[in-house]
Amino acid sequence: MAEKRVATTFPPSLEDLFRRRQLGAKFSLDEIRRLCARLGDPQNDLKFIHIAGTNGKGSVAAMCAAILQEAGFRTGLYTSPHLVRYHERFRMNGRDISDADLVRLLKPVLRAAGKATFFEITTALALCWFRERKAEWVVWETGLGGRLDATNIVTPRASVITHIGMDHMEFLGDTLEQIASEKAGILKPNIPAITPVQHATVMRVLKTRAKKMKSPLKIIRNSDLDEFIPPLIGEHQRWNTALAVEACRQVIPLLQTSRIREGLKNTRWPGRCQMVKRRGDLPVVMLDGAHNPAGAQALAGEIKKRWGNHSVTLIFGALADKDVPGMLRILKQAAAEIFLVKVDSERAAKTGDIRSHIPRAQMFTSLPDALKVADSKKRPVVIAGSLFLAGEALGLLGCAGRKRHPNERLVAKRP
Repeated sequence: MAEKRVATTFPPSLEDLFRRRQLGAKFSLDEIRRLCARLGDPQNDLKFIHIAGTNGKGSVAAMCAAILQEAGFRTGLYTSPHLVRYHERFRMNGRDISDADLVRLLKPVLRAAGKATFFEITTALALCWFRERKAEWVVWETGLGGRLDATNIVTPRASVITHIGMDHMEFLGDTLEQIASEKAGILKPNIPAITPVQHATVMRVLKTRAKKMKSPLKIIRNSDLDEFIPPLIGEHQRWNTALAVEACRQVIPLLQTSRIREGLKNTRWPGRCQMVKRRGDLPVVMLDGAHNPAGAQALAGEIKKRWGNHSVTLIFGALADKDVPGMLRILKQAAAEIFLVKVDSERAAKTGDIRSHIPRAQMFTSLPDALKVADSKKRPVVIAGSLFLAGEALGLLGCAGRKRHPNERLVAKRP
């Protein structure tokens, strides 16, 4: 049954925060530096593993946090976006920030915020909470890019650059070299960095930046992939696992192999090739946030491995600023049928616009309607194209522990 939004009143501070989404992204560190200075520069009291990239950075972050927690450290995890609730962005030893802590800490951050954006305030809030909770390590995922991303206010103990591809071109540049340069901006002087072997253009940019920063660069290669079993589904997770393990070893040189293995086993990262088994004879559902061609390629490979080509019913929705044709060119090979739905976001692509790229697809007014018809086909169901869609599906399938706050979709009223 579809998740119902309850008309609930939330504190004005939360309403103020979510209205700031209309300010969009800001690519400058000036405002976040001013904001953190007013808050006592909480970033200076914390130790970080900083993670940037196009695909896999959230998975790497989740694995790093699980390993460090298993090793006995009080571990914070900061990621974005959230799937169901805003609170998911802030975790301490695997637990989301509480309602009480969120509201209490948000008030002074907003008082100091000035013209700060939604993401800048969120980042400052995370720093304040982790400092208050005396986090011994913080695993710190970038939002967009790296060089001018608000998270780049920190000086980490290790930097990780995951696989880089073409995404967010409107912000980061329209060439692989430009995008890689922005991601490489998190590399700091004399701080070790880790990256997988990848496209020659990307490697050239990363090596040049690392040399300039005198940052020791560890390159993960095929020979490094088989030491540990990936805790998440997908061939690409072998690379992410190796990156996470190396990052943790860089900051904790005497880290025991048994702690790494147990930490990986305890890793949970919803919405990424997540399998959902359902009651009775209802088909299994795979959820994946694949939101660019590289992510679609990884998903298509996993579908083919499990069920073969043209084997699943694909329910697809995407944001308007994504490479929808590129994703569909890949995913259509996996699908016997394609159902289109609108993502629950103001940035969503219209189903009619998506259908112009794949005329054989059917359009539905909602995810519950699409899933009901997909179930009748008795094939495996794959829901993909956006993390927003994966989050909605988690709620629909009863996999989300808490409901989304109604004010998470607040937009400022027009004057």
